Amino acid sequence: MTERFKRSYMMLHRTLMVQAALFFISGVVPIIIMAIYSVLRVRQALVIFAVASSVFAWVSAINPCVSIYMILPFRRFLKSKFTSNVAASSKSPALNPVSTQVPSGQDKLWLLINKYRFLRIFTRQT
Repeated sequence: MTERFKRSYMMLHRTLMVQAALFFISGVVPIIIMAIYSVLRVRQALVIFAVASSVFAWVSAINPCVSIYMILPFRRFLKSKFTSNVAASSKSPALNPVSTQVPSGQDKLWLLINKYRFLRIFTRQT
């Protein structure tokens, strides 16, 4: 095995282990606690059931975040996209109304949003 393959395998292995642990912590542990509270007839069992159900529902949202954070190529991709967007937005030139440049997709979206805001404010005043 090459060194690169070993590193990739270890990243994947760690990610899958963390995801399995998250499922166990957020899925099995609350169910066990609910079962114990039901047997002991605790009055707040319904509240605990609601909290445990909501924790269990978040597993599907947390698992992709774990994958993105723990697998290096995903993390690098996200960092590059985030830093390039921040750098581009901080260095963007002012819009010139007489300019002959064709606006990009993002600029078109902002123009559409601003047009909608203007129309909404204008129609509200009349």
